[in-house]
Amino acid sequence: EAYAGYSYVKEKGNTELAEKIVREYIKAMNDLYENEFESEVLLDEEADIIFIMRKNGKENTSVEKRNFKIAEIDSIGLVRGNILKNVKTFSTAVKSIFQCNKILNEFKPDVIFGTGGYVSFAPLFSGILKKTPTFIHESNSSPGLVTKIIAKMGATVLINLEAAKTKLPAKTKVFT
Repeated sequence: EAYAGYSYVKEKGNTELAEKIVREYIKAMNDLYENEFESEVLLDEEADIIFIMRKNGKENTSVEKRNFKIAEIDSIGLVRGNILKNVKTFSTAVKSIFQCNKILNEFKPDVIFGTGGYVSFAPLFSGILKKTPTFIHESNSSPGLVTKIIAKMGATVLINLEAAKTKLPAKTKVFT
C-alpha cells in the first residue's frame, strides 16, 4: 500500500515530526474505517509514504536527509488583493495539478492526506479527481481557503476544534 501526503514542518530538520504526523493520520484513518465505516479493511501503518512538496522548499532538504520519498511540484501562494500577481498563481496551480496527476499515476496512493495550505491543494484536488480517498486536516478554528474548497469537492475534513465545523460547507464530511 502507498499513501501520498503533504505536511509542512516549520522547524528545520524536524522530519521526525512530519513522519509522526502522517503515521498519526494513518492510525486515525484506521479508527475511522473501523468505527465510522464499519470496514474491516485497515490501512497499513508501515505503508510506503511519499511527501509531495513545493519545489525548492526549505523543508525539502531535511526530509530528503531522512530518505523519505519526495515529489516536488511548482506552487505559489495566493496574493490577496492583487489580481495581476494571482494570474501567475492560477497558472502555477494548473501546472501543479498536472504534476500531481503524473505523481499519483506513478505512485498510486490508496489514501491522500493534506494539512491545508496552498501546496496541498494540487495533491488533494488531483486525488479527488482520481476518486482516491482524500483527507485534509484543519488545525485552526477558522478553516483556510484550501480546506473550504477541497471540502466542497468531497474530501473528508479532520478537525480538532469544534468551532471549525460551523465554518465549513454544510454537507462536509467532518471527523473530530
